[in-house]
Amino acid sequence: MILDLGLKDGYGKDFVLNYARVQMILSSRIYNLLPPINRVFPNTKDESKFKTHLEFVYSMGFSGALTFYPNQLSIINEIFSQGDKESEWAKEVLRLSKLHKGEPFSFEGNRVDISTIKKAQGILKTQY
Repeated sequence: MILDLGLKDGYGKDFVLNYARVQMILSSRIYNLLPPINRVFPNTKDESKFKTHLEFVYSMGFSGALTFYPNQLSIINEIFSQGDKESEWAKEVLRLSKLHKGEPFSFEGNRVDISTIKKAQGILKTQY
């Protein structure tokens, strides 16, 4: 896509790629598909930039990343295994919501109400 569109390094390229990522995320949700997987990140030397990029696509809803480079595997695993922590959080929120019988309560310093409960249900629903 980068070559096909003649994209140059910089904000414009990032903008176009992020637009495509948004379309992938929306389509996967609308059509009940598994979340997309991010492309190969070509910079093998800047681990900080790679980690920041993966945190960004993870927050968008991507479920993984492709790589050709063994030195990137540990960072990919670190970022995308956060789902285990989210899953544990969601299970605890749902357990506590039963104890509070649907009434709002506080958990980890945050108010838990119906929107938080729905978020927790959604996290567990998308586990595969």
